[in-house]
Amino acid sequence: MGWSRGAEERMLSTIERESSRKMRPFSRSLTVLCLSFSIWPLWAVGDDTPPKNTGIPRAAESSPLARAHAHNDYLHERPLLDALNHGFCNVEADVFLLEGKLLVGHDRSELTAERTLETLYLDPLLLRVRENGGEVYVNGPSFTLLVDIKSDGEETYVALNKVLNGYEEMLTRVTNGIVEQGAVTVIVSGERAWQRIAADSARYVGVDGRLPDLSSDRPIHLMPLVSDRWDRISTWSGQGPMPDAERSELRRILHDAHDEGRRVRFWATPDEPSPERSAVWGELLAAGVDLIGTDDLDGLRTFLLAAKSGPVLKGPYLGMQPPGDVPELFAPGVVSSVHQEHSGAVFTPDGRELFWSTVINEGRNPRIVVVLHMKQEDGIWGQPELAPFNVAKYTHINSVSPDGNRLYFFSEEGDTSSNVWVATRKESGWGEPRILSLNRSDIAGRHINEVHEARSGNLYLSGPLESVPGGRGIVRSRFIDGLYREYESLGPEVNSPHSDRFPNHSPTVDPDERFVIFASTRPGGHSRQDLYISYRQPDDSWGPAINLGPEINSLGAGASWPQLSPDGKYLFFVSSIEPYRDFGERLYSYKELSTIQESVQNGWSNIYWVDTSFIDMLNPAENN
Repeated sequence: MGWSRGAEERMLSTIERESSRKMRPFSRSLTVLCLSFSIWPLWAVGDDTPPKNTGIPRAAESSPLARAHAHNDYLHERPLLDALNHGFCNVEADVFLLEGKLLVGHDRSELTAERTLETLYLDPLLLRVRENGGEVYVNGPSFTLLVDIKSDGEETYVALNKVLNGYEEMLTRVTNGIVEQGAVTVIVSGERAWQRIAADSARYVGVDGRLPDLSSDRPIHLMPLVSDRWDRISTWSGQGPMPDAERSELRRILHDAHDEGRRVRFWATPDEPSPERSAVWGELLAAGVDLIGTDDLDGLRTFLLAAKSGPVLKGPYLGMQPPGDVPELFAPGVVSSVHQEHSGAVFTPDGRELFWSTVINEGRNPRIVVVLHMKQEDGIWGQPELAPFNVAKYTHINSVSPDGNRLYFFSEEGDTSSNVWVATRKESGWGEPRILSLNRSDIAGRHINEVHEARSGNLYLSGPLESVPGGRGIVRSRFIDGLYREYESLGPEVNSPHSDRFPNHSPTVDPDERFVIFASTRPGGHSRQDLYISYRQPDDSWGPAINLGPEINSLGAGASWPQLSPDGKYLFFVSSIEPYRDFGERLYSYKELSTIQESVQNGWSNIYWVDTSFIDMLNPAENN
């Protein structure tokens, strides 16, 4: 790129002039300018290595915050620099084309000849990227510059494109649909010349879409970001709880956008310091909104750091906001983790203990599956710990009985006729586990698993069943006169006879045995394995298996291990997204791939939960 000494001197002069005012500490991560242009993928990791001495004053820097977005950044005392001091990885600037210059300001009356896009943003970013070895924040997330065009969209884009050509060494570039990630990604918002921008086979910008643009045929490299007004989807301003319908709509939008590989931002959210603002920010954060915007740099940084350090978990279900009819990740970063979750969430009936299984070393030998445990004491949830009964390389939680007195888990340890164990509740905790031996059908090699106890004492489980391929299906063992009886098939509607090693498995039963929810690989589902429900009939047979629908069964590669909450209000289950669907079409950087792999939704299975209102809606008896 043609970088002249005059340009460098101009940049240093501008920064020195801006820095002569009162300075705050700033961060050295990859920076993103939000000039109603946004920059594609972002990364955020801090670094304490002092920068080279270039004559640019610097204060102590902050660790980068990938989701922090400086709205109206140019209104701050030191545009860009204040945002960097606070670790913001996304910055927004309003731009007018006036007499051939890209001037920064909210209104034409505010424009001055020296406040150009180059002097306030592009020049200092380039110098910083050069100092930091090609990054805005050393070893940190990428930076997005959102450029909000206030003048004629096409004329301004042509001028912007010409200017950006002089900064190509730091910019994300798209060539014939292939993305080459740079330290700074520019995204255009405001007056967007869609057709003109899309027509360029080589360009340095993406375009900021709107909610109606979701599910369009616009490629990710053209529309990496979708933004809209908060009141377009919600009337809630943080007072009281967020309405369930609006929360569900927010989660649906994030699910759809992330499924397409796009980031999401809302503007016009509450921004005055208040509990209401914190409540709205909390909902945005929990839903997975990618850019949270503010004019209060200190306030958002404090909020995000508090959330990152981990809030105190208290209240039912670890204090998580209950889901609606759209499945949501359960307790991301606490329960849903970077590992492969291997069961639903199993709560004791009093809601004060939680168990779940996870594979801590998937793909390695030996494969180790453990049961993790959390307990609530004095209203506060403790940290996850290994459950005391982890004695084998494979230990899988099954369930807790409706009265809370028995805990069932599966283990492959030892030469046993049945690999399900049961522990009984004692005053001091859980007693020594013992092998669960049900009846004479429990012979060597006929393993049972996924045991769930009904209030009657009857057990529902995955067990031996000769009538289906693989010899395993969903069965019941009645508890009569203190004894467990022979296994009974739940019938052909539940035990579909299609060919598969585990065609129908992992039942969870309503405590009163009104219905059973289970996993099946039968044909006609939404993924390779779906969840189904079957209702018990008056004659004690089981009705047709009904698919739980695409909201639950289209999350990813397949759904499994359903688990009802103790109050019956929620269904927990395991599913996994597919984060690399566009691999081969999009050119990922190594850093991007590493960041995805180190995130919760890295393609391994996670625990989701969803409201169980579907149970009555799907019941044929309720709809007749």
